[in-house]
Amino acid sequence: KNFKIIIILSKRMKYVKLLLVIEMKKKFKEYRMFLLCIMMLCVFVGMAIYYFINKSMPRFIAMLIFSFIALTLVLGRFNIVLFDDSMILYEWKLAAMLPIIVDYKDIKNIEKRSKHCIIVEHKKKTNIYVFNSEKFLETYYHMNKKDK
Repeated sequence: KNFKIIIILSKRMKYVKLLLVIEMKKKFKEYRMFLLCIMMLCVFVGMAIYYFINKSMPRFIAMLIFSFIALTLVLGRFNIVLFDDSMILYEWKLAAMLPIIVDYKDIKNIEKRSKHCIIVEHKKKTNIYVFNSEKFLETYYHMNKKDK
């Protein structure tokens, strides 16, 4: 479970009271960046094998490091997260995919465009891509209903 621990101190600091607050959140992988990172991982592993066969150890080690970085991006980054009261989406800003936080109260409309694409209208229109858009919408409506 995901939770936060809130520490409440008394006026005279005689005791500390711990309050456990459970925070609901659900993660979905961002489809476009997941595929891009998988392709980068394959390219870096292929180049590492090529440099190992050609006995170019500095380049081999560099490609292993790049492969590790691409692997951590695949496993740990670019998650669209639904919280109790907001969600984290990814938008293209100039040349980078950056996260934004959107509160449920700011969302005007959300609709499924295809199997992977969802259009979220808030202050602006954002296209998000997830592996299972039906499950994403089901979770969004469940979280949003709980908020009200």
